[in-house]
Amino acid sequence: MLLAAGWSNARIAGVILDPRTGKSISEPTLKRHFRSELAIRGAARDRMVAEQMMRVWTSAQQGNVGAERLFGQMMERNDRMEADRVYAKEPKAKVEKLGKKMIDERKAYDADEALQAELDQEALHNVKH
Repeated sequence: MLLAAGWSNARIAGVILDPRTGKSISEPTLKRHFRSELAIRGAARDRMVAEQMMRVWTSAQQGNVGAERLFGQMMERNDRMEADRVYAKEPKAKVEKLGKKMIDERKAYDADEALQAELDQEALHNVKH
């Protein structure tokens, strides 16, 4: 449950008491004795939500109207999360990486355009009719 809440190893070790000493255990002790539990950190939240949904579903199947309403809310929240996950997976447009030569070439081209625009502007002002 603490992993699902996003607690760090140090915080978890701080609340687990050694029955022999009555003091908090250290992080190495936590890692040594709870290695398999810590390994599921990434899926802990999903497992907790899945267990909660199963309990609510079981209660709803037995006729509990409040559980049915709660299950509907849980499904809506799940659907929103899935939609967010799908949109987050869409690839972003790749930014073109330019090398030094290409950057210099573009700067030169832009400078030529700027010079030509300046000359055209100057020519318009110097025209005599």
